[in-house]
Amino acid sequence: MKILLKNMGLLIVVLLLYGYASAGEVVDQVYKKKSFEGSKDRQYSLFLPEVQGAGEALPLVVVLHGCNQTSRDIMNDTRFNDLAEDEKFIVVYPFVTSYDGLRNTNCWGYWFENEIHQGRGEVADIAGIITEVQNAYSIDSNRIHITGLSSGGAMATAVMVAYSEIIASGASAAGIAYGETACAVRGVCLSFSWFDPATWFDWWAPKFETTEETVQDMVTEMGPDKRLVPLLALHATSDPKVDVAAAGNNATAWATLFEIDMTTPVVSEVGKTDGLIWHYNRYGSYGTGSAIETHFVDGPGHAWVGGAKGTYADPDGPDWAAIAWAFFKAHPMIE
Repeated sequence: MKILLKNMGLLIVVLLLYGYASAGEVVDQVYKKKSFEGSKDRQYSLFLPEVQGAGEALPLVVVLHGCNQTSRDIMNDTRFNDLAEDEKFIVVYPFVTSYDGLRNTNCWGYWFENEIHQGRGEVADIAGIITEVQNAYSIDSNRIHITGLSSGGAMATAVMVAYSEIIASGASAAGIAYGETACAVRGVCLSFSWFDPATWFDWWAPKFETTEETVQDMVTEMGPDKRLVPLLALHATSDPKVDVAAAGNNATAWATLFEIDMTTPVVSEVGKTDGLIWHYNRYGSYGTGSAIETHFVDGPGHAWVGGAKGTYADPDGPDWAAIAWAFFKAHPMIE
């Protein structure tokens, strides 16, 4: 028995040295506030798959929750852990934890200037969490990807813009383009005008920036060394909260900035899953993959599609987590 315990202890030490002490399990961590402006203590959860080779560098997928959610909610809703176990990648689920400014519960502040620029606020803390995970585990630096739902989808885009040098590719689900205001969400800013008859029947319509404004926001943030981060836009066409036009705007701004032709898709697919029709288009090229991809599902509301059943998750339809992971696998960092 003593020999067995000694050997088990040695195994645990080896696993700790190589960063996989809790293989196949969820580990909760706390990111401590840093000295830069807007940094806060934040909780996050990690899923570590069971691996055979100690020290093997694995991909990392960052998954951001939406408003009125926690990191555990988005973990359960997307079912990324099941994929991570099968495909052998690590998942990190940052939790906004605490925040400033007027916003709904647990929203990432994608519309606040102090939260979306490199070196400060929430995007910097998310980047800091990524660095913390890299320091603790063996991560392939060319395969760090990000996704999220709703405000998490918008914040995923913000991280892709502010930290394009570390994010290989990203997927925004029910998200919004970089630099948009809160008015981009339906019903937040009323647009009624006696002089515009169109507003009489759609006074709750969202207000978007022009493509030119969004591109300028991205150029200002990325600077002269801007880098194309391949983008996958996931959206439901009947989303009552974030209009599907938001996904189109995001993709269009990306295409405009990086001169990608979106007039004709390189590949276009239409299918049906669980009775829901979906449209999958790919544009431009990036390595052996596409620069921009859009996956639109007809029908569901404001939710992660094809996941578990939840307040912001619809189990019917194509599996967005699987689609996002396939996109990530095809889009490692290109130097």
